[in-house]
Amino acid sequence: MLQIRTSSQLTESIKQKKIGALLSLEESCLSESPASLLSYFFSLGVRIATLTWDYSNLLATSALHAAPGFIGTPSPYIEALLKCPSPQSGLTSKGIDFLEEAEHLGIILDVSHLSDAGFHDIAMHCKRPFLASHSNARAVCGSPRNLSDSMLRILAERGGLTGLCLHEPFLSAVPCSDTELAAAMIQHAKHIRTVAGADVLALGTDFDGTPGNRLIPDITGLSQLERILKKAGFSSDEIEKVFYKNALRFLKENLPA
Repeated sequence: MLQIRTSSQLTESIKQKKIGALLSLEESCLSESPASLLSYFFSLGVRIATLTWDYSNLLATSALHAAPGFIGTPSPYIEALLKCPSPQSGLTSKGIDFLEEAEHLGIILDVSHLSDAGFHDIAMHCKRPFLASHSNARAVCGSPRNLSDSMLRILAERGGLTGLCLHEPFLSAVPCSDTELAAAMIQHAKHIRTVAGADVLALGTDFDGTPGNRLIPDITGLSQLERILKKAGFSSDEIEKVFYKNALRFLKENLPA
């Protein structure tokens, strides 16, 4: 395995037929001045960063915090939430500082878990492409963690990606059968392809943070996703784009040289 810090190292890992791995941060508010830590994490090899996780922080409002029906959070987060922006807001001034420092260093910003306002703040202020590493289509499943059609179009216009998330609550808003779950995965993939184009969709399984789903519980089940997409009429080239080509192109273009 090779740690990937640059596009040339990514190319080299493929040449050597070795697994390439790059570090990312999910929830980047690690101090009272998050931007000041970015150069340290960049030196360790961090190349992708989300601003929030499920809960808002000093950088931005989270998708769940902004959602109607948000009723609070476990006690360890209450003190932090008191310092957070309101549910209607996006990035704070510290969030803008973080964004600017990330772009200066060459860290790719990840809008998964951000509120809608936060997404649009990223789109307004970012000069480089960004991604949603694990977010589906809100038109198919109304979770606030998924992306609206307008967001998907912005990602496409900005050269970004969204990773198909296999967590069941982000695929279907209601309990469903195995057949319905497979159909939901197809619906999300087709909708994203229709709205944003075949070059936007990648894999964003979220296997590290969820149990996956009953059809594809972990990476060993991804061949099942290939069969599901093929049966739904996706071409071999489109499936290869979803599985690796889109992400490979995005990383080669946006990692430091």
